[in-house]
Amino acid sequence: MSTRIDREQISPIPVPRSLFSTPHSPLPYCCSMIKVTRLDGFEYFISPHQIECIEVNPDTTLVTVSGKHYIVREEVDDILAKIIDYRRSLYPPVV
Repeated sequence: MSTRIDREQISPIPVPRSLFSTPHSPLPYCCSMIKVTRLDGFEYFISPHQIECIEVNPDTTLVTVSGKHYIVREEVDDILAKIIDYRRSLYPPVV
């Protein structure tokens, strides 16, 4: 049984279907991202592949490879745990 996520649930901005899912993956595009919360409480998704570094000054700031800064409510340990969980979901366990 699979859960379908509508684009409207993820983004208030209309997103083209080609950006919502990848051609090689049956999973929605949001599943290739981690959910974070801005300081004002707005939740959104960000690609863990685009995070270059995480700063704590005193708020947690995600810096992407494009140079954008995202200030989020989550602690550094929570962000790292989400990234690790996401990466583990990509590959089957090695036996």
